[in-house]
Amino acid sequence: MLEPNGNEYWGWTDYVKIQPVEYYTALDAFSNAEGEINESLPRAEWLVTFTDKGDNALVETVVTYKSLSDLEAVIQMGMEDGMTSTLEKLDELLYTLTDKKMSDKVTVNATIDADAAKVWDYYTMPEHITKWNFADPSWCCPSASNDMQVGGKYAARMEAKDGSFGFDFEAVYDEVNPGKSFAYSMPNGRKVDVVFEPADDKTNVNVTFDAETENPVEMQKAGWQAILNNFKEYTESN
Repeated sequence: MLEPNGNEYWGWTDYVKIQPVEYYTALDAFSNAEGEINESLPRAEWLVTFTDKGDNALVETVVTYKSLSDLEAVIQMGMEDGMTSTLEKLDELLYTLTDKKMSDKVTVNATIDADAAKVWDYYTMPEHITKWNFADPSWCCPSASNDMQVGGKYAARMEAKDGSFGFDFEAVYDEVNPGKSFAYSMPNGRKVDVVFEPADDKTNVNVTFDAETENPVEMQKAGWQAILNNFKEYTESN
């Protein structure tokens, strides 16, 4: 913490209780850069709570000092302005991260020459999934299971035909609107939304996914589009 005149203070925090997502309590102290507590300056008890407000979160901080004189001392040192500035910076950071997350969503799509009922079945039934769920002819999907309900699990094995490499794709459903759309989350928190839109005697399929950070976004988009193109070809020819 910095005083308005530029004096620098270090802090030390001992966590007393932590309830993840909901709150934590702690005992703080002023210290030097090595973590040695300055006993001549006030210590305080902290209660920090986090409340879900839909698209927002309310963070409330209650700081309790042993005496009014201790409180007046830290206010004189600039604590109130410092806490306000800290929370404002947290708000700015979260906004930036949320904006980045939104910008990392990628959409691929295809128009299938089939009615929505058939397209839904071929996209969601394991006996069909194994026939199209791969991006390249040198790969295959030897097995799949699909418990299509909120909280249900989707799993598919994807591997090279020569056996040189393979992996299991898993996700849990967050939302299911039969015949219309569904959404699921992968174990790493990335989300996928799939929407089926009737268009006369055809069906538009739009797949929106959170990009991962290990591979270029364009490479990921090309892979997901290739799988969707495979689905289109399989559905139209069967």
